Amino acid sequence: MEFLNKEAKKGDIVRVLIKDKYHHYGIYIGDDRVIEFGSKRDIFQTSKENIRVKEVSVKEFLDNGYLEVSSFSIFEKLKKNKPEKIVSLAKGRIGEGGYNIVENNCEHFCYEVVFNRHYSSEAELYKKK
Repeated sequence: MEFLNKEAKKGDIVRVLIKDKYHHYGIYIGDDRVIEFGSKRDIFQTSKENIRVKEVSVKEFLDNGYLEVSSFSIFEKLKKNKPEKIVSLAKGRIGEGGYNIVENNCEHFCYEVVFNRHYSSEAELYKKK
């Protein structure tokens, strides 16, 4: 999967850069709204017990950052859920907690609702260090 500067559509994974090399991920649900697990600020400033899945505006999600939108390969398109199901799964998790930057973060959340797979490329890189 790569990320591009393009218009987000329902069910897309979106991200914004944090701290020059990490990203914060969310699911675009339409009408300039995103469902995210925590926020750019939460993961560095808030007690992990208080970080929850929530719905926010794109502006809140970006927090003065730059939006990047997922571009799925043909293989990924065959494996991912339909946009309506992605949005439904994401909405169904609003209020959920249990955030852990390595084991259960915003990218894990996105991969779970899009691909039914608990995965984070950034967490995998961190574990290898």
